[in-house]
Amino acid sequence: MSERIDKKIEKELNENITITPEDKQEIWSNIEKELFGKDIQLEQTTTRKVKKMKRKKRWIPLVVTVAAAAVIWVGLQTDTGYAVIDKIKTMFAPEKDIIQQLEGNDEETKVNLEEGTKSNYVIYIDESRYKMEKGEEMDMIVPKEPLEERYPEVSMSIQEVLDQKPEELIKAYAEQLIEAGLDVSEAEKVDYPVDSWMVRGLSGSEWNSTITRYYVSDNGKEGSFVFTQKFFLEAEEGHGARMNAMLQEFHIVEE
Repeated sequence: MSERIDKKIEKELNENITITPEDKQEIWSNIEKELFGKDIQLEQTTTRKVKKMKRKKRWIPLVVTVAAAAVIWVGLQTDTGYAVIDKIKTMFAPEKDIIQQLEGNDEETKVNLEEGTKSNYVIYIDESRYKMEKGEEMDMIVPKEPLEERYPEVSMSIQEVLDQKPEELIKAYAEQLIEAGLDVSEAEKVDYPVDSWMVRGLSGSEWNSTITRYYVSDNGKEGSFVFTQKFFLEAEEGHGARMNAMLQEFHIVEE
C-alpha cells in the first residue's frame, strides 16, 4: 500500500466516524469473518495452540474496530480494501518475525505476543531468550535461563503509574540515579524505541559495570508507563539492544 494511502487511512482513523449500529454489525461481521473465519474454524490440538487461539479471539474486538473504521473509507470489496485487511491481520498476530540490529548486524527474530497483567497493553517477547514474569505491581521480562552469579542483573520491568506524567517521573528517576552515585545522562525526549523521556545511569567503566535505563511514556490518561531496563556495560549491545527491540513492539490497548 502506498505511503499516501497509509496517511489517508491514519487521518480517517484519527477523526470521528459516525455509523449506525446496523452498519457496525454488518461491517464487523464481514471483517471478523475475513480476518479470523478460517483460523477460528481450525481444530486446535495442543495446549500451546489453544492458548494462542484464545489470545487471538480476545483481541478480535480491538482489531475489528480498527478494521471497520478503515474499511468504511476504502470499501471492503476493493483492492485497497483487501490490502488494508492484509495489513490489519499483522497488527497483533500471536507470533511474528522482526528484524533487529545487534552489534551492527541485522538479525531476524521470532517474537510472541504477551498481555499485561493489570494494564491494558501488549508486547512481543523474544521467547527464545526471555520470559515474562507477571506481578501485582509490575511485569518483568528476564532471561529465560538464569545468568551466572558473576553477572549483574538483566531485566526490563513494565509498570503503569496512573497519577504522574512522564515529565514529573523522569526528574524523580534522574535524582534517584544521582543519589545512587551513578554517572547520569541528561534526561531527554526520544522516539526510539518508544516515544518517551529517557535517562540512563552508569556505575563505572568495567565490563560488569551496571546500567539502569528508564523510559517513561505517556499512557494517554494523565499517567505514565515506566520501562526500567537493567543490564551491564558489556551487554549493552546485546541485552540492551534486545530489550529495546522488544520495547519497540509495545502497544497500549483499550478494551
